[in-house]
Amino acid sequence: MKALRGLPNRAPLPPKSPSATSQHGVNPQCFDPLPWETYFDKRDFARVERTDCSGSFCYYVKETQPEDAANAAHNDMPASPGGISAPPVQSPPLVFLLHGGGFSGLSWAAMSASLVGKVVCRCVSFDIRGHGDSVLDEKSPEDDGRHNDMDFSLDALTNDAASLLNCLLESSDFSANPPSGVVLIGHSMGGAIATHLAYSGLCPLPVCALVVIDVVEGSAMEALSSMRGYLASRPSRFPSLQAAIQWCYRSGTVHNLDSARVSFPGHLKLVNPSERQQQKQKDQEEPKQPRHSVASSAITEEPEEEDEEQADSADSMQSKQLSLPGLSLRGPALLNSRSNKPPLPMAAATAADNRPSYRSAQQVDPTQPYYTWRIDLSSTESHWSGWFHGMSRKFLEVPAAKMLLLAGVDRLDRELTVGQMQGKFQMQLLHRSGHAVHEDHPEHVAEVLASFLVRHKLARALADFHPAPPGC
Repeated sequence: MKALRGLPNRAPLPPKSPSATSQHGVNPQCFDPLPWETYFDKRDFARVERTDCSGSFCYYVKETQPEDAANAAHNDMPASPGGISAPPVQSPPLVFLLHGGGFSGLSWAAMSASLVGKVVCRCVSFDIRGHGDSVLDEKSPEDDGRHNDMDFSLDALTNDAASLLNCLLESSDFSANPPSGVVLIGHSMGGAIATHLAYSGLCPLPVCALVVIDVVEGSAMEALSSMRGYLASRPSRFPSLQAAIQWCYRSGTVHNLDSARVSFPGHLKLVNPSERQQQKQKDQEEPKQPRHSVASSAITEEPEEEDEEQADSADSMQSKQLSLPGLSLRGPALLNSRSNKPPLPMAAATAADNRPSYRSAQQVDPTQPYYTWRIDLSSTESHWSGWFHGMSRKFLEVPAAKMLLLAGVDRLDRELTVGQMQGKFQMQLLHRSGHAVHEDHPEHVAEVLASFLVRHKLARALADFHPAPPGC
């Protein structure tokens, strides 16, 4: 060691250049939003007309490429001796995805893109009423209260999902190649809707499988008392989409930056104070007339009237609170603080210095355009318990292949624990994940789902995909 002390000091190694870690070549040090075209093939609207609801529901489609599907079909076809042609291959199932409360159909973007690259299937994700770009018609006096856009009861949400499926089956894209059945996959609140849709018999297609992600009845009901405190702790406004995405990632709401960049803009809507003031003056000058309009985008939709002074006082109260509440919410909660997310890379933190900090995202000039939450989840509180009441019993009684995908084993309630020991469903754990399991680890979740579909002979694996055995 003494001899080494006389050696000259070595020059430090050069710093590593930032690299793009995303499978889509996206620089993870960027907080700019990603367009839906990055992951989905199509975005469209389905018009729903019911006695209790009318409106336009936005949905996204992602399916396996025809050349990949043909190769998979050729690999699965048995040999035909004597020159007899092999029987036609059954149409792939429809994977119907239902997001959680406060999320949007874009939350399934990264997972859908990965799933169609492993098995032959067609994924459809839609914005539940009050979320994303789906908009119900406004009520008018002659409606007699029938069009209630704030009805978030489990029956209303389930009827919306069934109506959208009926619209899809009648469309030209689906009628030409109808699916053999449907695989219902729901996250959080969407898991309750998927379970009720499969249990009630309202689904217009045969339910081949049911997958529920990170929600069980027992822990969800326990977490409801903490939901209001969590919702109040979030920033109410963001000066830009970049600041909102940065808060989403750094707060741990979504641990995968690419997922946050494509999905989190669907949580928000753009508020333009000057346009709202002009509309107020116009409404005061002219008598109110019933308006029926369909917004084209959640972030450009005209907001509902709100008291500026109350909003400002709420912002000042929230600024005194911590950005990350010390809660370990489960079930319908949007944040799971139990998992440890690594901090941003140094280069990302440096690049973010020129952007508003996620801790100061609430400091927004109320006279300038800003982003706020697309839906006020606290206004749906009266329906929270109804979403999850009896969910475990209904899940176990659905006569289809079932899987429960959880971020932690402690979330399993007694009824499901007994059912799992009796082999009534498959349980899969994804450790080190937050509540948005499918966004935090989209590739892993896609692999689990693809293996589940292949194991139950619901989908054909592509040539380069090898199903993994079930396990926790």
